[in-house]
Amino acid sequence: MSSPPKVGIVNEVEDQPKSFSELQKKLKMTSGNLNYHLLRLTSAGLLTKDTENRYAITPLGRDVDEVVKKALKASEEIEF
Repeated sequence: MSSPPKVGIVNEVEDQPKSFSELQKKLKMTSGNLNYHLLRLTSAGLLTKDTENRYAITPLGRDVDEVVKKALKASEEIEF
């Protein structure tokens, strides 16, 4: 979850599973780049692939996503 593409992928699948082609179209990523990030997210246990080859967020992925969103919100509220 350390990069905007990973955050974008997680945001896309948090409400309903999406196929590789749906993610690629929505996020406008090359297949190689999308595949790289999906492999990282699935190997970390944040996403899973269902029997229809759609990517979905896992319970761990939801927890991590929530923490990332809270951290981003907190960082926006800090005045420098």
